[in-house]
Parts: sequence; C-alpha cells; structure tokens
Amino acid sequence: MTTAVVESERKYDVPAGASLPDWSGVAGVASVLGPEQTELDAHYFDTADLRLLRAGFTLRNRAGGEDAGWHAKVPAGGGDREELRFAPQPGMPEELAKLFAGIARGAELVEVARLKTTRTTWTLLDDAGSALAEVAADQVTATVPQRAGTEAATVKSWHEVEIELAGGADRATADRLGAVMAEAGFPVSSAKSKLARALAVKRPRTKRAGSAGAVVLAYVRKQADAVRQQDIAIRRDLPDAVHQARVASRKLRATLKTFRPVLRRRQVDPLREELQWYERRLSGARDVEVMSEVLHDEVGQVPVEHVLGPVAAKLTAHFAREEATAADTVARTMAAKRYFRMLDRLDQLLEDPPLRKRKGKKALRKSARKAWRRVKKAVQRSESATVGPELDAALHRARKETRKARYAADALKPAFGKKVRRWRKHLKALQDALGEQHDAVTTGAQLRQLAIRTHASGGNAYTYGLLYARQDEHGRAGYRKFRALWTDPPSKTPTWLR
Repeated sequence: MTTAVVESERKYDVPAGASLPDWSGVAGVASVLGPEQTELDAHYFDTADLRLLRAGFTLRNRAGGEDAGWHAKVPAGGGDREELRFAPQPGMPEELAKLFAGIARGAELVEVARLKTTRTTWTLLDDAGSALAEVAADQVTATVPQRAGTEAATVKSWHEVEIELAGGADRATADRLGAVMAEAGFPVSSAKSKLARALAVKRPRTKRAGSAGAVVLAYVRKQADAVRQQDIAIRRDLPDAVHQARVASRKLRATLKTFRPVLRRRQVDPLREELQWYERRLSGARDVEVMSEVLHDEVGQVPVEHVLGPVAAKLTAHFAREEATAADTVARTMAAKRYFRMLDRLDQLLEDPPLRKRKGKKALRKSARKAWRRVKKAVQRSESATVGPELDAALHRARKETRKARYAADALKPAFGKKVRRWRKHLKALQDALGEQHDAVTTGAQLRQLAIRTHASGGNAYTYGLLYARQDEHGRAGYRKFRALWTDPPSKTPTWLR
C-alpha cells in the first residue's frame, strides 16, 4: 500500500568547527526531544543519463528508520516535495516503474548511487507538546558505481543538516529556524538533494544571463518542468492533472511562437507541432469534465416543475460514456511513442537552446508588441463578423490570441516587473470574459445534440431547451463583459511596449 507524505524541508551545509544552535531560545519552541541516532542505507535508481534527477524526481530503496522501503519523491509546489512510500520488497514495485514511464521513456532504471547516512535527530516541540520540526544532522557517505565515461566507482563524504517542518507548522517557523542557523554560521545548501550532491548534478543555466534568451528560456524551463510533473500526476490519476498538463503545454507552444526573434524557428517549430498534438489528445478529458459539472449544476437551478424526465440521470450516463472514451485516449497518449519523442525534443531544446544572436530587452518588447497587435487585429475582425457561428469563431480566435499575449506577459515579468502586471491583468480579464462566451457556445452545442437525440427517441426535450436558453444568455453576458473591458478602459498599447 502506498503512503503519500508532503515534505517541507531546508538543507544546510556544515562548516568546519560549526556547532548546532540552542533551539530552546527560538520563538515558539518550548522543548526539545533527542538526540536519537539512526543508520540509513539507501540505494538510488535512475536512468544512465539521470533523467529522473534532472527532471526533479528521485527514486530509492532505503533500509533503516521508521519509513524503510521504496520511496519516490516528486515536486509538490512551493519548494516542497511529496514522498510516495512503498513497503519494503526485494524488487522495484511495478507501480513505481509505471509511474516513471514517461520520464524514463524505455531506458532501464539502474542503481546510480548508494548513500549511507548516520542521522542524529532532535524534535522541536511547542507549548502543547506538538512537533514543530525535526532537525537532522546527517553524516553521509556516498558511493557512485562506475558508469560510462568514468574510470571507477567514486566515494565522497560530507555533513549536512536538514530541518523538516511537522505537518501543523507554518513557513514562519522555518524562517525563524533558518535565521538561527544563519546566525550560527550554517549556509543554505546549494545542492537540491543528497543524490544531486553525490552525483555533482547542477541545474543547467543559460550562458547569457540577463539576455532576452535567458528570460525566455527561464519561462520555457518552468513550463517544461510542469509538463513532466503533470506526467506523473496524470499517471497517479490526480484531480486536475490533465488540465494542468494542457495549460503547461499551451504556455510552451505559445512562448515558442511569440518569441521567435529569440529562438530559431527551424528548431522549435517541430516541437510546437508535437505540443499541439498532445493538447488535442488531452482536450476531450478536460472538456467533458467541465461540461458535466456545468450542466449538472444548471439542472439543479431549474425549478423542479420544469425538469421533465430523468434529465440529470441522462446527463450522468451520457458524460460517463464520454469520460470513459476520453480517459482511454489519455492513457493511450501517455504510452505513445510520439509522446515520448515529444519529451525527447523538449529535453534536447533545453540541453542545447537554439538561441539567436545576443538579444536584449528590445527583442522582448518587439515580440510582446506583435502579440498585442494580433489581439487587436483579432478583435477588430470580430467587430465586423455576423452574429452567429461567424462571430463565435472570431471571438474564439480573439480569445486564443489574448491567451498567447497573457502568456508572453507571464514570461516577461522577471524582466519588466511592475510594468507588465497591469497589462497582464487586463489580458486575463479579457481572456476570462471570452472564455465564458466560448464555454457557453460549446455547451449549447452539446445541449442541442442531446435534445435532438431525446426527441428522436420519443422523449421530451423541453428541459434541454431551457438549459440551452440559459447557456445562450451566459454567452451573451460574457460577450457584454468582454466589450465593456475592451472599450473601458480603452485597450491601447501600454506605454512600456511602445
């Protein structure tokens, strides 16, 4: 049986001659339990080229301690990690191998390091006797087996301190403990994990710090990380994972297009095509989920005397079939060779970024201006469209261009700070209003098909007609909201973009 535990911890290097501080003087710490000593022996597994570690994941089989067994660590947001624990067993659990199928992509998971740790722990308690944090002083010896390109196995040793928050503690506690550690002379560790330190793996950085390429690549890398993390989340069948995977993929694809003056088109366009394929394959699952929730909620708001027949039950049955089909499509996509090749392309882009010659902020402004002009052009076209399918299509196009511009604003925040925030906020409001209009149109189209089928089978389609009318009004309201946002305040080019 698997146990999932979120870890919020900070690591510190141990300078020569340094001594741990007196924790009893820290605000909120009433008493200290310990010390207790434990011997840990962990075997770490990865592909030969360390795909798991480079993507932010670790996999180990550890003996010793209360949580002995197989552990997989995955990012949990905010710098935290979630540890998935499996009971001790001779071989790797099949569930773990499946979990990392998209990261390993057919490469064998082999032992890449063995870490033996002598751990001395203290538990910090509050006034009520509840645990605030655990302080662990670790003496680590790492043995790295011979790999391709290395002459022999290597052994290295070091000391480090980990401070892990207990479940009920807040980050303010971590900050106070961190301040005490800094005062005592313990610097924050530059290594993200023990394994990264043992293997001397550092996060790749662009050589052009401060350039347009550095700004764009930082955002691309962030979204690439999200794609990989959602790969794991989808395989775990976590809520909202498919949606978040689509969002990350869309952000990647939009960024690779918007910032073509920074990235060579010949290298990035093939990846953009694969990302678009991926998004389309995942779209059904998310669309069905949202539409099912919306329509069940809408039925609940219709007066009972106007609900003729088992409408809710029919909606449930209809969307259950749709969800099953969509889930099968997602499963086949995640196992597809084409998907694995897409991830390979993404890794290649990050390992060897196809940057054009050195570009500065001027290139970023130019790309953002073009994205904004595309938004304005799409809106202008919608203003001359005929009400009905033509207008709906034009507004959908405007929505997509607005979304791309908003993603560009997200990427530019580190370079332009406050200047970009107001523009991004305006774009987000426009996108949301257009999204309401588009969702109402697509939901209305689904209701029309359900009404036709109900009528054809001899049922009463009256309630579907009411629901359709409600969606029509939602769509009109979204459109009115969009027009109000577009004209007041006027959607002019922001000064910083000129």
